[in-house]
Amino acid sequence: MARTTDYVGKKYQNLTILSYAGKQGNEIIWKCRCDCGKELLIMNNNLMRKKVVSCGCLKNPNSEQFKDAAKKRIFSFIEIVNDCWIWIGATRHNGVAYTSYQYQQLSPVKYFYELENAKVPKNWCFKRTCSSPRCVNPKHHININVSQIRQENIKKQRKTNENAD
Repeated sequence: MARTTDYVGKKYQNLTILSYAGKQGNEIIWKCRCDCGKELLIMNNNLMRKKVVSCGCLKNPNSEQFKDAAKKRIFSFIEIVNDCWIWIGATRHNGVAYTSYQYQQLSPVKYFYELENAKVPKNWCFKRTCSSPRCVNPKHHININVSQIRQENIKKQRKTNENAD
């Protein structure tokens, strides 16, 4: 087995080994620092088998580390063509882009819109302003109330019925 000094300074996921902290039975314990700055003690087995990859900050949706990791994941499913951000990830049956991170479903359009603007209120959704159905660029979507969309659809239906007559 390698000496304990060989592991000091090595990084495992979001944790960096700072020092040897002792033993518990036959298990080595390391003092580690998470990328968020928090220091904690971790058993060697949990660290090497990636059972522990952070101090827990990656599980908190309000933490910066969670947001950064989610952003990286979502951007990995985007192909930029001209000014559109084309979604190449999963879509629902109606063609709407979606993904998940840490067991939470995320709408890429909503996620990027909220990064650029403010939180989207309940009963509001997005209306695409560009011609690409898989575009998730927040600048190509407007935030609109669900009742406004219903009214627009009713108007379209009436025009269609008038033209049919």
